[in-house]
Amino acid sequence: MKNILFILLLFSTKPGVSQSESSAKIDWTTWENVLTKTQSAPRKVMVFVTTDWAGWGKRMESEINKTQEIIKLLNNNYYVIKMDAEQKEDISISGRIYRYIPNGRRGYNELAAELLNGRMSYPAIVFLDEKLSKITFINGYQTPIKMDAILNYFAKDIYKEITFEQYWRNYKIEKGIID
Repeated sequence: MKNILFILLLFSTKPGVSQSESSAKIDWTTWENVLTKTQSAPRKVMVFVTTDWAGWGKRMESEINKTQEIIKLLNNNYYVIKMDAEQKEDISISGRIYRYIPNGRRGYNELAAELLNGRMSYPAIVFLDEKLSKITFINGYQTPIKMDAILNYFAKDIYKEITFEQYWRNYKIEKGIID
């Protein structure tokens, strides 16, 4: 009987997952809130651009939501917007209206096209500075480790000093990551 209870207890717990790990959530916001917040508390903006059908976008979002270090980095350093690139509702930013453009069976929002320089590939992450000017965008799925490096690279303004390739090389050495 003791062995059965031990086995049940062993398989009913999730190793490596604590209550605090599952409690923090990304503080997603909207374009409207970002426009207001940056006036009083300037901060960089990260826009997660995806669609409802993009499998890699869903996977990336799921992995980010499970990684407390990334959630903390995002919430402490960025305003974070999740944007559906195929959003049909207009988006108004500083008097400019971005509309949905039908294109075949699917379409896209003009803002997504502008942020991604017309390279409509998902998922993508876009970084804006404190004045909402685009720093850059990165297309494609990012692992949690790579995402951590990317977020630190922009949050700490390292992008002003060295290329990401140089930073990534140093980051991997510091973290003991072997390719």
